[in-house]
Amino acid sequence: MRLAEARYGAVLAGEDADPRNYSIILSLAGSTMRVYGSYLEFRNLTFNQAEKTIRLEGGAHHLTFDDVTVWAGGIGISAAQPIDPPHDILITRSRIFGDSPYWIFWSDAKDPPFPAIRNKGTHISLNDGAHDVEVSYSHIRGGFDGVGTNTSEYNISLHHNRVENFRDDPFEIEGTADIGRVSVYESYIANCLNGFAPGQASPVVTGPISFYRNVVSLLRDPPVNRAPGINTFNGGFRHGFEHAFKQHSPNTFYYNNTVILLNSYSQGVNLVPGNAGELAR
Repeated sequence: MRLAEARYGAVLAGEDADPRNYSIILSLAGSTMRVYGSYLEFRNLTFNQAEKTIRLEGGAHHLTFDDVTVWAGGIGISAAQPIDPPHDILITRSRIFGDSPYWIFWSDAKDPPFPAIRNKGTHISLNDGAHDVEVSYSHIRGGFDGVGTNTSEYNISLHHNRVENFRDDPFEIEGTADIGRVSVYESYIANCLNGFAPGQASPVVTGPISFYRNVVSLLRDPPVNRAPGINTFNGGFRHGFEHAFKQHSPNTFYYNNTVILLNSYSQGVNLVPGNAGELAR
């Protein structure tokens, strides 16, 4: 675990960094860069934040992001394009950052009056059918969700990453139409609300979804409810985890993982779908 923690280096000099020692960058831009082309490589670059810092537009494909730093505003890298979805995308040896401070609670983004609604983003958002995407050897840190699918994505490979400090799901793998092949392996996942969340309200899971040889280390009590009792999944407490594995999908396979959970006000590990009829379908 110490080797995994040290693999990618520190983002700030200390976890309790003094904000007076850092510059503040403000942006009203919808995006910092929009990519329309294909067979392009982006290397050794830093992208400062916008609402969607990097937008991959319809028709973009065979893109490589190597050794880039992306500061997320709402979303770090977005591939949400319903017409000619982006595909064949490699993100490697990179950093997608956008830490949310510990004093912003889960309910601040999820419940009225939504004081932190802009903090309810996904660092790498794969929607509307993006496919053949690989994210590897990268440090993905901070914010609400880490890597997310949402429509009918497939051939998604996420491996050898450090994913940490997310207020909700480090991997929110779901689809309004279907979930295709997704693999998460040999990664270090730390200090999030859960370790893996596949298949929430997904009508079809063709899969397979595989989660293997990962270390899930949930040792920081995540702030959930601004006031006790707003949400009930953790017993209504202000702090507490949901599940190490928030499992909702068939065709999902876990093996050779290490899970360390500080505490849980719920079941801790939720591995069995609640409705056996969903498995039959």
